[in-house]
Amino acid sequence: MKNEPTSNYEIHRENARKLFLGYNQEKIIGKLGLKNDGSYICLTYIGSKFRLNRENAVLEIEDPKTGGYILSDYSDALVLYDLLANSEEGARPSGDLVQIQNLSRVQNASSYAGEGIYERYGREYSQRAGELMEACRALGGEPYGKGDVAMKIPMFKDICFAISFWEADEEFPPVLNIYMDSNILHFIRYETAWYAAGGLMKHIAFACE
Repeated sequence: MKNEPTSNYEIHRENARKLFLGYNQEKIIGKLGLKNDGSYICLTYIGSKFRLNRENAVLEIEDPKTGGYILSDYSDALVLYDLLANSEEGARPSGDLVQIQNLSRVQNASSYAGEGIYERYGREYSQRAGELMEACRALGGEPYGKGDVAMKIPMFKDICFAISFWEADEEFPPVLNIYMDSNILHFIRYETAWYAAGGLMKHIAFACE
């Protein structure tokens, strides 16, 4: 019997997969300048190799331990399905990085999907600044901006993330800020940007192992 998705995230990913099958893949390949071998669309995202099966739209990530491919995490899948299908024709990154809740298209975003994650990630990497920096470097990160750890990390092609991590002091708890290109909403939706931020932190955690 075929395994059915069980969690809300898995259901969301499966719905996105089915929806993607209705898009013109040749147009997507041309729009984003993607590699494909007839069977798979191939791309790099947050330092990892992915492939999308052109027949069934299943998205897989390369397993660095074996060199084979395994089913991608739901957060990566949701971002990539959105980016491939919905990025605007001719969209270009600005190179200016801003916090997600400050993206220019967002109006009245006082309550947002990722509220509280900066403090949570700050606590997670407290007293682990060295590990965090090495993990960012493993993902292709380079020094950028200010912080005890401040790195710019490739997301997709010329689109980048940045993080800035500050250790706790006498007045403030540790905090980790995540930045994205100010034009990111020409590529993905605002809600998807939070999946991208969560996916970045999963890749960093994996690189710390």
